[in-house]
Amino acid sequence: MSDHPHILLAGCGKMGTALVRGWQKKFPALDLTIIEPNDIPAFPNSTHLKSADDLPHGFDPTIVVLAVKPQIMREACDVLNLKLAPGVPILSIAAGKSLAQYATIFGLNRPVIRAMPNTPAAIGHGISVMCANAEITPIHRHLATDLLGAVGVVSWIDDESLMDAVTAVSGS
Repeated sequence: MSDHPHILLAGCGKMGTALVRGWQKKFPALDLTIIEPNDIPAFPNSTHLKSADDLPHGFDPTIVVLAVKPQIMREACDVLNLKLAPGVPILSIAAGKSLAQYATIFGLNRPVIRAMPNTPAAIGHGISVMCANAEITPIHRHLATDLLGAVGVVSWIDDESLMDAVTAVSGS
């Protein structure tokens, strides 16, 4: 990971908070912007926004991590899509949202990674499985591996259809 990546985290519930804690242990120089409408703990080197509407147009973080509930994902993504610079990669940890659904929201050219971490990530011993669209570069892949590797083991798959099985096992 670069010395000072700028991460935009949309959603800071239980899993989002677990990610932030893991990131801050592993990457103390991490620059973090968190979008979360609810009150959250104050994290070092972070900015807390209540809404994606507060982001400037053309916002250009190193990567966006989507950790919002699946039922509000579309609304959150629509606002982010209007605000983000082209080419900013998306890493989603939401269950049940396919790469094709993200392509509908963000367009075919947006790099997207779909990930499924499990609950032991909250104590740094999780397992995350990831798959990506064709727009992901080796640099994006390495960054996503580093980010989810901060809370456990990471594995990549090429066949997105296996993500349903991963989700079922993770939730068991």
